[in-house]
Parts: sequence; C-alpha cells; structure tokens
Amino acid sequence: MEDEYEIPVYDPATVRKHPLWRQARAVVLSRDEICYLCGEYVDKTVKSGEALAPEVDHIYPLALGGHPWSLDNLALTHRLCNNFKHDMTLAQLGQRGLEVCKRGIAQAKAEYVHYDYDFATMFDTEGDDENDEPTEES
Repeated sequence: MEDEYEIPVYDPATVRKHPLWRQARAVVLSRDEICYLCGEYVDKTVKSGEALAPEVDHIYPLALGGHPWSLDNLALTHRLCNNFKHDMTLAQLGQRGLEVCKRGIAQAKAEYVHYDYDFATMFDTEGDDENDEPTEES
C-alpha cells in the first residue's frame, strides 16, 4: 500500500511566482526587523543581490516539506545568512553554523558602504568660485 500521507515538496521556482508567496513575503518584510539566523538588524534599503540584502526564508525548508507561504514558516534573513543556511533546518545548521553566519555578517557589515545621496544638494554649485558670476564690484 502506498504512503497516502506523503509530505508534498514544493518547487521553489513555482512558489515564488504564486500570489500567496508575494503577499506572505510582504507581510514578513513589514513584520520582522531582525534576522532570525544571526540576530542582527536587517536594513531593508540594501539592494537585492548584496550580502546584507533582506530576504524571506523558509524556516523549515521547502525541500523537506516546509509550507511555502505559512507565516509561521517564514522569517526575515540577510541574503548571506539565507545562502549559508540553504536547505538545512536550524537543527542541521547547529550552533557552530550560526556562529559562522554571525562572523560572516560582521565582516560583510565592515566592508559594506551604504551610499545615501542627498540629491537636493548634490548639484548645488553655490559657493563654487568657478561657477560664480562676476559682480560689478570685482
């Protein structure tokens, strides 16, 4: 007799296209502030693809039958932490893995430069001698 209680395994590529995933992701991004793996603050202004970028991770991996859009199975992480955890459970990652993750985040933060441009004053030329018009007094 076949196992009729087989745990479904979801394809990550398909899950991320589903409207419920986008809704759940938005909730987690607004709900959480701290990476559940390293315990550090997640700056949500960091651009996607960078080590410190915010990502939403499945606490119990999809590859092991974790639910794709249950808010109880989703948490905020840094991209670096999420990539390090990959498809392991927290038990599989272990304390040593979490410590390595924390060291990686500390190094990434030390190397990261966040450019916060003030576009209102970026092209302000007032005070530059080269661009000042000559006055009649000169």
